[in-house]
Amino acid sequence: LEPRILIYAVGDRETLLGDLRYRNPYRAALPVGTYDLVVELDTDLRQPLSHTFTNVQIRAGELLTLNHTFPTGQIRLTVVDGNGQNIGASALAIDVLAAGTTEPILGRVALDNPLTFTLPAGTYDLHLTVGQTTYILSAVTVKAGELIELRQVATP
Repeated sequence: LEPRILIYAVGDRETLLGDLRYRNPYRAALPVGTYDLVVELDTDLRQPLSHTFTNVQIRAGELLTLNHTFPTGQIRLTVVDGNGQNIGASALAIDVLAAGTTEPILGRVALDNPLTFTLPAGTYDLHLTVGQTTYILSAVTVKAGELIELRQVATP
């Protein structure tokens, strides 16, 4: 995942001064001044995660270091038939819901099997549909920096 840095004048989110894609860590030279820096990270959610550094002062001849870690983890779900063989991705669909809710935060995806997706740390319910059958994997906890490996036996 490659974050991006959005650079604005202090308090002005209308005028974008810079939009930088970067590999971590990133070094940039900015003109002397004060800025708001918004760091965005695309995950598998509909909206990117973001963090704002406000009133960042850039002074002549100084090196300023800013650090932020987005608390994300990954789930890798493998769906197999009764013989342990991967089921084709075209037969699969998954909805990811915040635990205990009915509103998908990531809905109807199935691009691969196994399917790996990145989410903010938290607890999720996964609704896996294989053909006409739905399997519910409840209370899957994603921790920052960790990969959760899940295997579901299903009937295609």
